[in-house]
Amino acid sequence: MISADHLAQARDDAAIVSRFIREARLTARVASPHVGAVIDAGRTEEGTPFLAMERRRGRGLDALIQAEAPIAPPRAVATAAQIALALEAAHAQGVVRRDLKPSNVFVLAEPADRDFLKVLDLGIARSLAGNHTQVTRQGDVFGTPDYLAPEAVRGEACGPAADLSGSAP
Repeated sequence: MISADHLAQARDDAAIVSRFIREARLTARVASPHVGAVIDAGRTEEGTPFLAMERRRGRGLDALIQAEAPIAPPRAVATAAQIALALEAAHAQGVVRRDLKPSNVFVLAEPADRDFLKVLDLGIARSLAGNHTQVTRQGDVFGTPDYLAPEAVRGEACGPAADLSGSAP
């Protein structure tokens, strides 16, 4: 998702605001216990775009990995399975994430007896339905390069397989 600082600086840039609102709407369509629920999105009276999501306690998967690595294989498999369920729900709605990374995955503090994960946003997600307005300009690349699917870097169409092909460091 576009950062709050980016939005504050770019609130008058119609393309950025349009992209932000499109991303929020795409995320809101995905119903899964493993995807952070979007409650509302829009613009304030002052014109600043906003996104309201469910509030949860926990930490990013990146923080968990840094604090607890190496992760035991059964726990890693359970983690991957939950991420796969989130992606499956997104793909069922025709949404491809394209640059999923550990900092976009949230490990809930509760229930405390097991790790429960949520993909917090669909970031640079694109609809496969083809009924969205293109708001990026030719040559623009959005996303974290180390996690971006190669076809997205090349500016090619991305399908669900793009969510599995990023090149994590």
